[in-house]
Amino acid sequence: MDDLIFTAASIVCFLSALAVVTRKNPIYSAVSLILFFGGLAVIFLLLRAPFVAGMQLIVYGGAILVLFLFVIMLLNLREEELGKEKGGRFKAFAAVAAGALALLVIVPVMAAETARDGFGPLASLPDGFGSVDHLGLALFTQFALPFEVTSVLLLAAIVGSVMLSKKHV
Repeated sequence: MDDLIFTAASIVCFLSALAVVTRKNPIYSAVSLILFFGGLAVIFLLLRAPFVAGMQLIVYGGAILVLFLFVIMLLNLREEELGKEKGGRFKAFAAVAAGALALLVIVPVMAAETARDGFGPLASLPDGFGSVDHLGLALFTQFALPFEVTSVLLLAAIVGSVMLSKKHV
């Protein structure tokens, strides 16, 4: 049953991520991003990390996505500012490049799976894995620098969006 749920969540993540980057209207991209975050939360639940799944929905699906929508609305892009749709030749090249990148990931994974006769059972997890204590300890000890870099990056994005939204006087 886990394999079926994982497959469905993976398909939802893939299709919604594809919609995020292919939609011309940024609002539609943001709505597709909500679906992606939901599918990713399901995958976290399958990995026995309920706290991370909940935070995925609350932080990314709620706060970060609202910030994205706020920036999109603040920019107030008109139809002519969104640009013209790219031609068929560009789309064909992008599809071939994406397929090549996918093969670069899929082929080694499939080769490793056949060499080991499958991925095998899920490894045993340490006690408290996915709990608030375990996550907090890892976040503020082992991953303190990436955590701080992410907060600075988000601050820079907010400042940049406000600067872009200012009307030139």
